Amino acid sequence: MRWLRGRGVKAIMCVALVAGFAKVPDLHVNKYTMTQTLQGDGFGSQFQNITSTAAALHVNKCTMTQTLQGDGFGSQFQNIISTAVFAQTLNKHFCVTPIESMEHNYDNRSTFLREVSELINLPVLSSQEDMDIEKCEVKKGWLDSYIVQEANQLDVRTKLGNIRKQFLGNKRSLSELRKHAAVHIRRQNSFDNRNTVSHDEVVCFVMREILTQNSNIQFHVFSQGDISEFWRYQNDSRIVLRLDEPINVTFTEMVVAKILVTATSSFSYAAALLSEGEIWAPRPFWHNYPSFWKTYQLSRTLSNFETCLP
Repeated sequence: MRWLRGRGVKAIMCVALVAGFAKVPDLHVNKYTMTQTLQGDGFGSQFQNITSTAAALHVNKCTMTQTLQGDGFGSQFQNIISTAVFAQTLNKHFCVTPIESMEHNYDNRSTFLREVSELINLPVLSSQEDMDIEKCEVKKGWLDSYIVQEANQLDVRTKLGNIRKQFLGNKRSLSELRKHAAVHIRRQNSFDNRNTVSHDEVVCFVMREILTQNSNIQFHVFSQGDISEFWRYQNDSRIVLRLDEPINVTFTEMVVAKILVTATSSFSYAAALLSEGEIWAPRPFWHNYPSFWKTYQLSRTLSNFETCLP
């Protein structure tokens, strides 16, 4: 599985080079960067300036983190997002406890968890902070209740937008990807035997609804499996079929798409939480939606059709 390469973790406090002294190594603590203003006076005064600047770092000390899980990326990132929103409501500084296990590492790569951390790109809890951190129970249920309250809609947008900004901080320019509709089609996999697959009759119905409102839109269909199962989406210039692509490519493109059609899946649901685009989400589903998302009924389907789009 191929992964995009982003920027590495930045230093939170770097000491600028003082004339006549060797460079002090960067302190790799968090993703933000801070340094002191240079002076030209004596050692005592300059070192006092450095320590005063370093003291300001305590305002970003991690005070809350998520409870670890062991399931797939979507579920775990959803829990991280939920806890990060909860932390913002309490004016606490959230950091991610490094993920220790995750499903869907199909080729058993030893670098898989590091790559996941690079994709998430949120501040990571250091071992020095671990003793004083507040670890929250899974906050998915809390977010379900929070996002459906009409009085919270603007606040939901703002807090999710803060997380989105951090998530995109190490991604390359993606402006060319913000013009299409991303469609998630869920298929069976070796880690999941719940009967929650996407059916063409439903997916194509939604795509046709979107097409009536966006006549020039191109659909990028993300899924996994044998291409022979996706014959309805082939031979149409309005549809780009993208199967078995790397997680970081698929997830990031879902986040930045102009329109996102989610499946009954925590993977695309988590992407929708970070999206600023138009969301089409299925009902029923096991999590709640903000009021500014559009929804589609899984019971509304097409019949007697050969191709996905007319």
